[in-house]
Amino acid sequence: MDVRTLTSADTARWDAYVEAHPDATFFHRSGWARVIEDALRRPCHFLFAERNGEIRGVLPLVAVKSWLFGKSLI
Repeated sequence: MDVRTLTSADTARWDAYVEAHPDATFFHRSGWARVIEDALRRPCHFLFAERNGEIRGVLPLVAVKSWLFGKSLI
C-alpha cells in the first residue's frame, strides 16, 4: 500500500472513488481543497492510499491554528 499526496493528475480518480463510496460527502471531493485554501486561507493536505494503481482510501486534511488548541490537522 502506498500513501500519496493528491495532485491535479489524480483528481478524477479521487472524485470517482469518493462518488462511489457510500459514506462520502461533498467535503471529501478534491475541489473542496481549493475552496478551503481560497476562502479560508488554510493549507490543505489531501492524501490517498493506493494499491496496484487503485485508490483504497482518501484522507482530506486541513491545517488549522488556534490560540487555544495550537496547530492541528482536521
